[in-house]
Amino acid sequence: MIINNILFKKYGKFTNREFTFSSRLNIIFGKNETGKSTLATALKTFFYTDLGSKNKYKKTYIPLMEDKGAFDVDFVTDKGEALKSLVTLGKTNGKTLVKTVNPGNGEELNGDFSRLGEHFFNISEEMFDSVCYIRDLQSVDKLIANKSDVHDALSKTESGPVDIDLSGVLKEIKDELLEYKRPTPTGKIYPVAKRIEEIDRIISDIEDIKESVEGTKEEIDSLVAEEKQLSEEFKDFEGKKKQLKEYTEYENARVQTKLLEEIKKDEELKEKLKPHFTPIDEDDLERIRQLEASKKTEKNLSSHLILTAAVFVCGLMLGLLSPLLSASALLSAVPLLLYFKGKKFNDKLKEEKEEYTKLISKYSINGFEHYLKLKEDALGRLNEIKLIEQRIEFNKKRINHFNPEALKTEIPKPDFNEAWVTESLKRIQERLYEIKTLIASKNEKVSGAFNNLPDISELTEEKKELTEKLTALKYEEQIATDCYNILNITNNSFKASYIPYLNREVADILEKVLGNIDYFNIKDDLTCEIRKTDALTPLPKENFSNGTDALIYFAIRLAMYKLISGEEKIPLILDDCFLELDSERFGAILKYISENITSQIFYFTSSERIFNLTLANSTINRL
Repeated sequence: MIINNILFKKYGKFTNREFTFSSRLNIIFGKNETGKSTLATALKTFFYTDLGSKNKYKKTYIPLMEDKGAFDVDFVTDKGEALKSLVTLGKTNGKTLVKTVNPGNGEELNGDFSRLGEHFFNISEEMFDSVCYIRDLQSVDKLIANKSDVHDALSKTESGPVDIDLSGVLKEIKDELLEYKRPTPTGKIYPVAKRIEEIDRIISDIEDIKESVEGTKEEIDSLVAEEKQLSEEFKDFEGKKKQLKEYTEYENARVQTKLLEEIKKDEELKEKLKPHFTPIDEDDLERIRQLEASKKTEKNLSSHLILTAAVFVCGLMLGLLSPLLSASALLSAVPLLLYFKGKKFNDKLKEEKEEYTKLISKYSINGFEHYLKLKEDALGRLNEIKLIEQRIEFNKKRINHFNPEALKTEIPKPDFNEAWVTESLKRIQERLYEIKTLIASKNEKVSGAFNNLPDISELTEEKKELTEKLTALKYEEQIATDCYNILNITNNSFKASYIPYLNREVADILEKVLGNIDYFNIKDDLTCEIRKTDALTPLPKENFSNGTDALIYFAIRLAMYKLISGEEKIPLILDDCFLELDSERFGAILKYISENITSQIFYFTSSERIFNLTLANSTINRL
């Protein structure tokens, strides 16, 4: 199997984060708390879903404040089949769902893909965790002690190691295991235990549905109550809207009344301001101005008469004295002429006064300046009247839909405005529509909740029958399963004891890594020894350095990994397991892995010395 990429939707530290991998060595580098463990755990979750009965990994890596975690995995089987698994992890009831589809057409694959490690690799979670998921390097004794039962069963007899033909045993065990399984309608073999788990899950789901339906009914009741309350509020706001309308009509009527009063006052003022002014003909006006401008005064003619009489008398008296002097009486003609000239002037002046008096009487004025003042005053009044007329016209236009009936009852001003009422009505209408939609949706959900669900009594009876059968065969099944797991450690075509195989493989690994090892042996007493090329005798376990002991431990794990990786190549996960090795051995072991392990490898590390290795330059994924 080759994992092409993982898309984390919500898982651990990652949200909408995608990782793409190569088909061989993948180095994932990151400091502590950057997500290495999250990514490594996701790989194992992909293979074995819940990761044990307590589901601790699954719950740990679901983000806080989330009910679910999810990620997608695109992978290719060793048969070249491209598939996608959609993994959904839920905290409720500890359920994990794995749906595997063909990404080309989206069709879901039939069969049990909930634990892909068992489906494709044919090994248990415990075997995967022991061999294919190496987290740290431990002592050889710990590994060998855990494999003592396998060692006794396959490679130790009274006469020492022997070859064992396991093909017949494998066939018998498989045939026997089939008796504990039943065929599905599609013809595939379906484990009884899985069916019991499925029944429990279905019954639990039905109970959850019942509980959910009850909760939905309560939600519907709550929504109905809210709908009733909002309907009452809606009526109340409709009343407020009517109150605003009545107040608006009342206030409008008051305003219109004031406008009518203003118009009436302006009409009266306009009438009062109308000027009583008659324009004067231009010729008459000019004549009045001329007559006022002449400034003539009537001449006193009595002096002329007295002077004439005096001159005449004097002339007569002088004529008595001398005839020559009598001619002086003629001088009286001069003042007389002046008298007649003055009389003519006075007559003309009188005529002008009469004309002036007649003109100002005709136009009812006191004079030219008075006329100009009257004219100026009239013009001022005309401008004021024009402004009043404009105000009257403006107010008349403001009078609209006047309803005197609205003034019969005084209406107080509401303590709310139209915008608030309109917005509240809109909000209530929207919520009422939303509630009606939700009620319809939830009613539909309730009515269809139990459609196409199996009968619980039938499921309970089936579970009872299967449980009784499974309990009766529990001992035999356990034996067969143990044998089957043992056989998974070996290749189907491998017919010799696994100890010689491990000896050869471990010796080859150590020789290529350490460079001077030509012999390795796990003895029947479960101890091991190595011999260096230039040494005459093997070096026993108690003489190993800590680094050599840890390296042997890893070599045995790697040899066992190569042993169980059969037709479907199993990805190898290495979680920062070389920290205690020096740089030379660290580079050598990574070089060996990249050149000799043909499966996909995931190496997680926080050590920056990985950047010193040439082989890692193109394979590092930084977190």
